[in-house]
Amino acid sequence: MVTAPIVRPPLVSSIMCDRVGTNVRTTLRALRRIAVSAGVVCCGWLFETPHAFSLDPDKALTQYVRQVWSKEEGIPASVVEDIVQTPDGYLWLATSKGLVRFDGVQFRVLNSTNTKEMESDSVMRLALDQAGVLWVGAENGLVYRLKDGKLTTFGTRDGLPGLPVTALLPETGGGLWIGTLGGGLSLLKEGKATTVKGLSKKIVLSLCNGADGSVWIGTASGGLIRLSEGELTAYGPREGLSSNYVSSVCEDHLGNLWVGTKEGINLLSKDVVTRPDRDAGRGSIAARKVFEDRQGNVWIGTFEDGLCRVKDGKLVFYSTKEGLSDNLVLALQEDREGNLWIGTRGGLERWSGGSFTCYTTVEGLPADTVTTVCDDEEGVVWLGTQAGLSRLRDGVISTYTTREGLSSNKVTSVWAGEDGSMWIGTAGGGLNELRGGQFVGYTTQSGLPSNTIWSLCRDRRGRVWIGTSSGLAVLQNGKLKTFSSKDGLPGGMVLDTYEDRDGQIWVAAHGGGLSRYKDGAFVTYTEKDGLTSNFVSTIYQDADGCLWIATWGGGLNRFKNGRFASCTTKNGLADDLAFGIMEDGLGNLWVRGAQCVFSIDKKALEDLADGRSQTISCAIYGRADGIKRDEHESYSQPAAWRGRDGKLWFPSLQGVAVVDPREVRKNPLPPPVHIEQVMIDGRATIPDYRAADPLVIPAGAERIEFQYTALSFVASRRMQFKFKLDGYDADWVIAGTMRIASYTHVPPGNYTFRAIACNSSGVWNTTGAALKVRMQPQFYQTFWFYALCGLGAMLSLRELHRYRIRHLQAQQRALSAQVMEALSHIKILRGLLPICSACKKIRDDAGYWNQMEVYVRDHSEAEFTHGICPDCLHRLYPSLIRTNQDAGGSE
Repeated sequence: MVTAPIVRPPLVSSIMCDRVGTNVRTTLRALRRIAVSAGVVCCGWLFETPHAFSLDPDKALTQYVRQVWSKEEGIPASVVEDIVQTPDGYLWLATSKGLVRFDGVQFRVLNSTNTKEMESDSVMRLALDQAGVLWVGAENGLVYRLKDGKLTTFGTRDGLPGLPVTALLPETGGGLWIGTLGGGLSLLKEGKATTVKGLSKKIVLSLCNGADGSVWIGTASGGLIRLSEGELTAYGPREGLSSNYVSSVCEDHLGNLWVGTKEGINLLSKDVVTRPDRDAGRGSIAARKVFEDRQGNVWIGTFEDGLCRVKDGKLVFYSTKEGLSDNLVLALQEDREGNLWIGTRGGLERWSGGSFTCYTTVEGLPADTVTTVCDDEEGVVWLGTQAGLSRLRDGVISTYTTREGLSSNKVTSVWAGEDGSMWIGTAGGGLNELRGGQFVGYTTQSGLPSNTIWSLCRDRRGRVWIGTSSGLAVLQNGKLKTFSSKDGLPGGMVLDTYEDRDGQIWVAAHGGGLSRYKDGAFVTYTEKDGLTSNFVSTIYQDADGCLWIATWGGGLNRFKNGRFASCTTKNGLADDLAFGIMEDGLGNLWVRGAQCVFSIDKKALEDLADGRSQTISCAIYGRADGIKRDEHESYSQPAAWRGRDGKLWFPSLQGVAVVDPREVRKNPLPPPVHIEQVMIDGRATIPDYRAADPLVIPAGAERIEFQYTALSFVASRRMQFKFKLDGYDADWVIAGTMRIASYTHVPPGNYTFRAIACNSSGVWNTTGAALKVRMQPQFYQTFWFYALCGLGAMLSLRELHRYRIRHLQAQQRALSAQVMEALSHIKILRGLLPICSACKKIRDDAGYWNQMEVYVRDHSEAEFTHGICPDCLHRLYPSLIRTNQDAGGSE
């Protein structure tokens, strides 16, 4: 039993103290805050890494990127009590349905149904100690330790009071502080728990480590208590606290203590208590959770007012009115990438900074659908919307509508002249000029081809080129002139007009190709000349003088030296339908596509256009980067704009998005990769990475699935994977976004399965995760089976050889018999042979008469040669003899 007397500090006044320290002590406190933060002691590597998507304190709360998971999105329980990220990258949630692990895509639950060590499904608190071990506090009073994938249970037998766990805090000495509902505060160390005597019956609601080694304890009725070197010091209403019900305690990086109570927010600095909520002009705020992120933002989760951010003494709230899942905020946590996680009674939320900032109706636009954008000489941004013309200056939005003289609230095109004039095209209201706060209108009655205007361009000569739904017009010196097919211009809708650096006017005719106006005449280029589509949407000339043409369905075209070159989705373009093109001054082209915003390295585009390469890669930006809505489809121009400050503006169906290309956020952290599960013919196996032996896959397994994941919570679904089964795959298999690798009929042997991944910024974890596996053979695939087969084959060969010998011996005996029979026939020749006295034929045993030589040859080994004797020669060929004698020869 730990005993400590409770004392009270001297009374202090509520004078606001200086929160900025410049001495060494303050600096040390700031450094120590990296490891000791808001009641959770975290591993150093987890929070010393760069924070890629931390929340920019200069953004409005409505401009952060938000993602919500409720029951409909797969979260097992809608009430999230606590959140912790472990060093392996997983996010852990305390819920009434159990302990939940989240990888950004899938939720996995540990509860009494699937984990025998867990006796209760209701998890209330989580904490992470210095060694990266996860501690879990349950409603039934048990505390679990999750280490190396194993759960260890601590309960009453270990000294715990057995009451619901309401607070957990790792002790700097290696123990664990445990606050309970009516059981006070206990210290669990080396497997045994002892209770602080002075707090034995208190309801402990929150705990926080102080930078000076003290422990701050928030109670339900005893106020705030400081435990330091065995002494308890109490703070309550007498000392300036708003209430004795202290629900949350957080020490910031300057050493100030934020105390959340049911009656307000308190700031304790150098024993002086102040009230930030009251000082900001608000009433008492019932604070449930207080948390400081790495940017120095202080976040307050309330019981009924949603989430509050404290910055420069100002309190800004975000509630269900703005889209929060529930006004009761229970948990706050920041992950290693800088995302803020929020647990509410309605689910789980992730907030991140994002590269883009959006302006919507929440920020003051009259409508969410923004059609067109440009800026003027003073840097003021003008936005065309479906409900009027808006002007954005210094973060403040003002709007012009028909009440101020605008001819129509449906603004379709805007253009700022260098002379200070402002030109506005509308749908149905014609053209407007805003000068000196007054609108002047031009319609079909003034000579326009149509009152629906899609594009505007004021050239260097002061002429205003007007693209309408029925053709092209130009306004000069207050007079309108229209162009038609008689002037060489294709008829129909004109979507864009553009002046190049040589003063030539380019016209995008919808269905009519690309036209150039020079010296009073039009020249038109179509698909016959190399354009990929006659439906041209926009035109842009880059700093090198190349003309880039976007089309409806035909991708991008480059026009250079009188020739067209194309780039489409077949070459890697993100979208074949584009509405806006612009450079960023950093060597990239940015494109407003129909489905996303994307950028391309211009050199890569040039290489493709010149035939030096066949493919390109695009950096794609969407909701995860801060764009409220990816899709955009409109005839209006300009559909993308580079401001004079270098920022890029993109209209969308939900506001306008702006990004500074010089500050596009890249996630530098390679995502941790894990092989979570192996499915063997439909049966799940959890791999044990600590085991030295490989995972054994039984003989006869036909299908094996390796389920892997990577842990980046910034655009989790955009991560890319590769896998390889060493010993089977010759090279890496590109899996894309798939998180399953399947194999069938893998031969027996030893293999290593490997998986690697890259985050949404293309940063690869090339080490990844690896799992050794051993495929067990069937009996007929074993060495002994092969040995027996070999022995059987040898015996069979021996028997075959013996059979062959016997067969040869039998053949020899048969041949010998034939020889003996032949010899017997030859002996007959020695006896009497029946021979014809006339023709000398011999009769055989069958009664047939044969020529003598035939008979002898068949019955002996003799062969015959033929010649003629002298007698027969004289008798048969006398003339031959005489001829030979006359020649002087002999017979």
